[in-house]
Amino acid sequence: MIYVGKDLAPIGGWRQREPALIDPSLPVARRSPAREGDGMSYWPSYSEIRPECRAAYLEWLANGRSDPNAYIGYVFLYFYGLERRLLFDLRLPTGRRQEAQQLLPEVERLLSLYSGNRSFQGYGTSLLETARALWADGQAYDRPPSFQSGRRELPIDVRLAVGQLIIEGKPIPGDWALAWVIGHPETRLGTPARRCPEELRELFLHRFTDRFGAGMTLKPNKRRLRISHAPASASFGGPVEIPFDNLPDIAGLSNPVRTLRELAEAAASELESYSRFVGRDPMQARSLQALALLPRELAESRQSPEVDHLQAWIDSTLGNEERAVTTASDLMTHWECARTDRIRKGELGSFAKMLEALGCGIEPDPRYGGGALAADQKIVLFRLRGQRPSAVSPTYHAATLLLHLAAAVASSDGGVSEEEERHLEEHLERSMALGGAEVHRLRAHLQWLIASQADLTGLKRRIEEIDEPNRHQLAQFAVAIAGADGVIDPEEVKTLGKIYRMLGLDPDQAYGDIHSLRTGSTWSPADQPVTVRAPEAIDSGYPIPGRPQALPSAATGFRLDMDRVAQTLVETAAVSSVLAKVFVEDGEPEASPAQAPEEASVAAGLDASHTRLLRALTGRTEISRQEFEEITEGFNLLPDGAFETLNEAAFDRVDRPLLEGEDPIAVNLETLGELMQ
Repeated sequence: MIYVGKDLAPIGGWRQREPALIDPSLPVARRSPAREGDGMSYWPSYSEIRPECRAAYLEWLANGRSDPNAYIGYVFLYFYGLERRLLFDLRLPTGRRQEAQQLLPEVERLLSLYSGNRSFQGYGTSLLETARALWADGQAYDRPPSFQSGRRELPIDVRLAVGQLIIEGKPIPGDWALAWVIGHPETRLGTPARRCPEELRELFLHRFTDRFGAGMTLKPNKRRLRISHAPASASFGGPVEIPFDNLPDIAGLSNPVRTLRELAEAAASELESYSRFVGRDPMQARSLQALALLPRELAESRQSPEVDHLQAWIDSTLGNEERAVTTASDLMTHWECARTDRIRKGELGSFAKMLEALGCGIEPDPRYGGGALAADQKIVLFRLRGQRPSAVSPTYHAATLLLHLAAAVASSDGGVSEEEERHLEEHLERSMALGGAEVHRLRAHLQWLIASQADLTGLKRRIEEIDEPNRHQLAQFAVAIAGADGVIDPEEVKTLGKIYRMLGLDPDQAYGDIHSLRTGSTWSPADQPVTVRAPEAIDSGYPIPGRPQALPSAATGFRLDMDRVAQTLVETAAVSSVLAKVFVEDGEPEASPAQAPEEASVAAGLDASHTRLLRALTGRTEISRQEFEEITEGFNLLPDGAFETLNEAAFDRVDRPLLEGEDPIAVNLETLGELMQ
């Protein structure tokens, strides 16, 4: 793979001889080889270098051209000959494709040894790409792309492969689309792309397939492809131009690469949290905490001993059932928690995300309205079915309130019967405008309420904004649920009284609503006479009506007309739409004139919760991770998501982060001030 002789002219440069030509007649100082390259010029030529340098160069060749510590000028001198052979001599009529294909692996070998030298990496990569375009068998798109970034121009293999796909009318697959956008000189994907290239590729392919299916199809543009290589050897005298007149050149296209860049940037953004976690400790890249930070599509495909252990626990807990009740402490044996007696909201949310990747959900889930849990509190583990919504609907929030009321009433007699539970579930499907996945989750929520023996604690705040007519309708729903099994027991009557009182209604009104559902009853406190004394026997006139059936004693209950109960359940479906408007907990409330300016406005395009978090950081140069998590939990935010949201707003506004570090978290007060303006 070398040129040997006396008379080989340069291709077109200013040299009198080919620089790579080894002339055996020239002196070689074998006893004093200049292995460090002393006296070598920037563009060396074998005929012009010192005898000591010739000795060192020939020694490197004789020893297999493999010394990783060799002076790079000797590597270049050898490389000059490969450039000439691949880009000039073999293109002549006497050239042979077979020899070119034997030389390509030699260039690859040199790059594997000496790519630490940036100059050699640049020249070597360019030669390899150009020679492959000339000599490789088959189509470029049949080979895997190289995913090169930071180039001054689009890589040759991308231009060639995508051009071939376009001219043949074939869709551009995801891998080549990613190579195109990564190799584009204007693309900057940041740290996640450098730190997690495989995760970025996998996530991009998911998003690309969702958007384009089998691939992106483009029409040929008018510009034709010309490949240019700037040789390292002075023999050429200038760039080598190789035309491909039958292929379009995609280097000048802007719209397709803009679309692809949006997908790639979105994928990189989704990997920010995972990238930061792995950056702190690369050895934890396969831990449950790390995998929980990955988008679901990626987390589902990852395996590790920890994942296998968690999957075994899921299988053991659920068995053949759809749902199973366990405790928070059982969860905590699989997740690293800051405290031993409690799993915090952020920790539970991250764990729920990891479980979701394994096809399971938990209730309560912080992402769906749940909060922190004490170690001894109940949780429900359930199998996920169908779609998995990323956010809950307002109707779902309303449904949880209805369920809480219903579960509290139904369990007030010491337990919830199968009939009551069945009626509750049927009501969800019949009267609530929920998707299938939400109904599935709501059933798990109901089981959690029953297992936790739900009471009325915590409901008062959620119903303060409901007007009186709808409060009464909500109360009637509670009555109907209490009577779903055909009987309302005295304990249930007491609980209904509490619900009426909490709703701002007269507790005695519960009796009238119960009577309206009784078998054969038409009595109502609002439209029937009230008995003040027993009727007396008289010979003439009209008797005073008898007393209505007595209210239940401690040992009796109301017998109900089940048709009326069913009708009431159907009629109360209307209350869900009212509640859906009330319980939009994450919505942006309209600012009223009475609001203080600092409460009425939001900062830097953030929503109200993130704006309040921003204000909570005012004047602080740093904050501990634990305190940050506690503050975000108070605003119903997940810590990592809030961290990312604030930094994204900062980059959009001032092109620098607001928060940096892990523990403690540093706060850039200058950035904070600009965001608050």
